[in-house]
Amino acid sequence: MIDRERAEAAIVALLVEDVDLLDPEVREYLIESGALVNGKIRPIRAAVSLVLAGVPPEKAAALVDWRGFESLVQEYLEEFGYRIVAKRFRFAHSGRRWEIDLLGVGPLAALAVECKLWTNRRAIRSKIAAEVRTHLERVKAFVESNSAMKLGLKVRVIPLVVGWFPETGELVEGVPYVPLFKLNSFLMELDPLDGDLAGFDL
Repeated sequence: MIDRERAEAAIVALLVEDVDLLDPEVREYLIESGALVNGKIRPIRAAVSLVLAGVPPEKAAALVDWRGFESLVQEYLEEFGYRIVAKRFRFAHSGRRWEIDLLGVGPLAALAVECKLWTNRRAIRSKIAAEVRTHLERVKAFVESNSAMKLGLKVRVIPLVVGWFPETGELVEGVPYVPLFKLNSFLMELDPLDGDLAGFDL
């Protein structure tokens, strides 16, 4: 693992996309973590790798954009065997229109994922609480509208919110809120049959 000081210094080189400015050990670390592939920088994966090396998320957030954020969430799901059956899935229910960012299906459950790229800590707890309530309502509407059946889902549907801040994951009203840089470990430990998780059986 690289030291935090050198990891922080890498941010400037990554922002200007000049790999020649990277410390050789940092470059090797980014290659090993999949953030640097054939000389091309993958900014979101680089941000995650730097946070895991000790860089504060506020600093690494400079490398994060919305499109890349959602794409990396999808990559992680796929790496853990989830088949993505829909992206930005839109549906209507009870006179309202809804959208779910990602729907990934595993052998025991489907994950209905909301990606929230808040790069500012301000009022983060209240933002998370509000988003969890909305996402629970969204996933309930998804199941009640028979959209899940139309997509061929036959497993439990678990709502999941993935963000950037804060650094610790938590369970809010039964819905996991997970920072992107902890998503891998969350998926590794996830028990889809855990009774503490909010979920909707089909």
